[in-house]
Amino acid sequence: MIINPRLPTGHVVFCDDIREELGGKLTYVGVYRNALVISAAAPVTLPQLCAAVSLRIEPPTESLAITLRISRSDSDEALFEAQVELEALVAPPPSPFSDANSVPFFELFFPVRMQSLVIERDCAIKVRAHIGDDEIRLGAILVSFAEMAHEDTPTLAD
Repeated sequence: MIINPRLPTGHVVFCDDIREELGGKLTYVGVYRNALVISAAAPVTLPQLCAAVSLRIEPPTESLAITLRISRSDSDEALFEAQVELEALVAPPPSPFSDANSVPFFELFFPVRMQSLVIERDCAIKVRAHIGDDEIRLGAILVSFAEMAHEDTPTLAD
């Protein structure tokens, strides 16, 4: 059975840097999985945190406003926010890889760079797209501080 993804959908890859190579190829440097562990005492300023955000929607048949928002779970403050206005699109021609079960989609890509990001406590960094009253959850990363060993605490080296 073929299961097509429901639209809208998307995902995010968190990393230290996004580089665009010749020919349009992207390189993600320092890719994080589902967590970013900081080995220092709070607060910490991250020089840069990047998010490669992809959003897939049905080709819009009328004008459409999309807001991309990145925020922390411990604050309403937006770390990044952008709005995109799309005009109505004609459905793209079928892909050479498509078949009778394929669903046409339009993909938006946002390479986001957040600089001098102050982290004061454990939190999640959440990526959301808003289309009208709908919120599309594109992903999140847990940010936490590692337990720091105290000078009087025995370690494996002792």
